[in-house]
Amino acid sequence: MEHIDLHSHTVYSDGTSTVENSLACAEALGLSMFSVTDHNTVGAYSEIIEKRSMFSGKILPGVELSTVFEGEVIEILGYGIDVYAMDKLIKSNYLSFYDKQVKEAKLDTLAVLEHGAVLDDWFVTAMLEHPESVFDPNHKSNREYLLAEMKRHPENARFFPSEEEFYSIDRHRFSRDYLFNSKSTLYSDQSSLSPSVDTVIRMIHDCGGFAFLAHAFVYSAEFPSKLGRVADLGLDGMECFYGTFTPAQKEYMSSFCEKRGIYKSGGSDFHGLDMRPMNLMGSSAGERIDISLVSEWISLFNDRFI
Repeated sequence: MEHIDLHSHTVYSDGTSTVENSLACAEALGLSMFSVTDHNTVGAYSEIIEKRSMFSGKILPGVELSTVFEGEVIEILGYGIDVYAMDKLIKSNYLSFYDKQVKEAKLDTLAVLEHGAVLDDWFVTAMLEHPESVFDPNHKSNREYLLAEMKRHPENARFFPSEEEFYSIDRHRFSRDYLFNSKSTLYSDQSSLSPSVDTVIRMIHDCGGFAFLAHAFVYSAEFPSKLGRVADLGLDGMECFYGTFTPAQKEYMSSFCEKRGIYKSGGSDFHGLDMRPMNLMGSSAGERIDISLVSEWISLFNDRFI
C-alpha cells in the first residue's frame, strides 16, 4: 500500500520543522507522496527543489491560504499549483508573516478591549505601538501573549463558560472559538487581513491548481453546518482525513464529498515533532492515509510533481 501526506508546515510559516527535517521524516515514513502547504507562502519550495534528493517519493506543490467565510477565519489548500505564479499572487494579496502578526496584535487587542476585557495599560500600549517588545513577530503568535495577559486578570473569566476553560484553554482554541467566532463575546473581525474566499479560490485556479477546504472540524462548532454553502463557492474538494479527525468525522467528510461530487484529500497538518504532537506526519489520528483517497484527481497533476 502507498501512503501520503498532503498537509504539512515548515519554518517558512508557523511550523518548527525545517525543510530538511520534513523531507527526512517523509522518507523515513516511506511516504509515496508528500506536500508542504505553508500558510500564505510558497517560500519553502526553492529549498525543497534544492534538497529534492532527500525524498524518493513524489512532491506535490501546495499552499494553505487564509481567508474569512461568514465572519470566520478558514483555510483553503491549493494543490498542483505553479509555485512561481502563486508566489507573485501571494505577495500581491497577503501581508508578510511579520506584518500580519503586527496588525493582528493591534486588531485583536482593540477588539477584546471593545468587548470589555481587562488588560494592563503597559500591555495595551505595547501591543498597539511596539508589539516586538512583547513577542517576536517573526516567530511567535501574538495571540499566545494576548491570552496569557487575559489570564492574569480573573475578571476576564466572565467571557468563558467556566473558570476551568478560561485557565486551561490554549491559543488555538482561543483563536478559533473566540476571536474568530462571530457569535463570541470576544470576536475580532479578521476580514481586513486576507483576500475573500472567491479571490483565494481564483488564485489557486489561476495557478493551475485545485482548491480544497482544510480541516472543517477544526473551526467553530457551527462550521460543519456551513459546508454546503462553502462548497457552493467553487471548491474542487475538501480535506477528509486530517491529523486529529475521529473516524466519524472522516466518514462524514468523505460522505459529504461523495454526495456533492467533489474530490477528497488528506494530510496530517504536521508542524514539527515539538509542536501539535497529535498531528504526526503521515497520520490521521493514528491511521495512515492511503493514496487511494486522492485517486480520482491526482493523475491530473502528473506534470506538476517536483
